[in-house]
Amino acid sequence: RSYHPSGKHIVSCALDKSFKTWDTTSWKRLYSVPAHDDGIYDIDMTPSGNQIFTTGADRRVRVWNFGTEGAGHVRDYGLGQAGWSAAIAGQNPVLVSGDTHIRAWRISDGGGMLDIDLAADVMSTAISNDTLLAAAGLWNGDVVIDRKSTRLNSSHANISYAVFCLKK
Repeated sequence: RSYHPSGKHIVSCALDKSFKTWDTTSWKRLYSVPAHDDGIYDIDMTPSGNQIFTTGADRRVRVWNFGTEGAGHVRDYGLGQAGWSAAIAGQNPVLVSGDTHIRAWRISDGGGMLDIDLAADVMSTAISNDTLLAAAGLWNGDVVIDRKSTRLNSSHANISYAVFCLKK
């Protein structure tokens, strides 16, 4: 989701290490933010539109507060390798990202909730609106689906999961 829930703004990312915010009525760029030390591969926005998440070649997922005049940096999440994808969903939003792991964090406090070593590079990630399913598409053509027996936004002790690999 690279659009604001109001429908008035969208965000885009680029390999020039920046992300941009655009006004959808005039299609003018509102601002550009130098956001990473290397190219940015993916961008997403919380369902409320309050925060933007970027992930890139510098092995970080970065969090930004959204504003029409600019974006303020909030926190970073470290990745083991270049972060190819980020996805956000849920009433109590959860961030799912991928490098060679699929990882999930609570947006409210940055707490880690899930870390599965996939032993292959993640190309794309997705999470269902109810946060019960997380998925990753891998560069080798496999798809990994993580189905929660409890919601991702519950405590660590209550999370159990099963990973299913689907072959082409």
